[in-house]
Amino acid sequence: MQIGIKTIAWIDKNLIIRSIVPFEKNLDYLNTKVVNIPSNKADFDMLISVYEGTELKGFVLGIVNIESLFLPMIDDLKNQYMLQLSNEDNTVFTSKNWKQPKKAFAVNQSITLQNTAVINLSLAPTDEHINSRIVSALKTLIISLLFSLITIIAVNFAQKNNKLSRLNESRYRNLLEEVELVAVKLKHTKRFQS
Repeated sequence: MQIGIKTIAWIDKNLIIRSIVPFEKNLDYLNTKVVNIPSNKADFDMLISVYEGTELKGFVLGIVNIESLFLPMIDDLKNQYMLQLSNEDNTVFTSKNWKQPKKAFAVNQSITLQNTAVINLSLAPTDEHINSRIVSALKTLIISLLFSLITIIAVNFAQKNNKLSRLNESRYRNLLEEVELVAVKLKHTKRFQS
C-alpha cells in the first residue's frame, strides 16, 4: 500500500465488501456490510461510485490515514512550519510543534475530496522560523546599509579627490605660467646685460 492509504475495497451495489486489500489484515470484513469496518478519526473514507453505462455496479472504497499521508511532508518541514488537519470539527492530526499560530501568518484551507470528505488544513510558520527570517532580513538590511555607506564614502572621496586634483591642476598651471614668466624675464634681463 502507498503511504497514507490504509485499505481499498470493492463493494457491490448492496454495500457488501467483495474484495479488500490488504487482504490478511481485513479478512474479517470480507462479505460483510461496509459499515462493519471500524472508523478512526484520523482516517477519512472516499467512496467512489462505479457505473457501467448508466447501471450502478458498485463502489470503490479507499480509507486514507491522514497522519501517515501527511507525515512525509511534515518530516520535510522539520521545525519551520506547523500543521493541523481536521475533519469537520474533529482534529485528526496535529504536528508535534503545533502552537496557536499568529493569525497574520496562518493559512487555513478547506479541501473537499471527491465530495466525500472535507479536510480543514491549517498551516503556519513556527515562531522560531519567523524570528530566523526576521533576523535574516535584518542582516540583509544591515549589510545593504553598510554597502550604501561604503558607496557614499567612496563617492565623497572621489568628489573631494576630483576637486583637489582640479585645484592642484590649476595651481600647477599657475606655477608653470609664473615659471615661464620668470624665465622670459630672465631671458630679457640677460640680453640687456650683455
